[in-house]
Amino acid sequence: MDYYSRNQYGRLTCRHFGISPKTFYRWKNRFDPYDLTTLEEESRRPRRVRQSQTPAVAVERILELRTRYPPHPQRGALSVLGPGCPDPIQRL
Repeated sequence: MDYYSRNQYGRLTCRHFGISPKTFYRWKNRFDPYDLTTLEEESRRPRRVRQSQTPAVAVERILELRTRYPPHPQRGALSVLGPGCPDPIQRL
């Protein structure tokens, strides 16, 4: 940030250090001169994760059917479960 504070040109600073403007401005917005930990990488883990809406019994049954019908697991499971099977079978 010293280089940037001397010339006040973000693009020139990027060229000088060989980094992309996106990276520079991300660091610049995050930078706090009194707390250098602000430049450390932040966690990329989502803050919230949706819970599965498929009942555990249905998941177990679907996985069992998939092992029984390996070439076309979804088609095989759908034919055995019948028309009342839940939509999430496509995502498992």
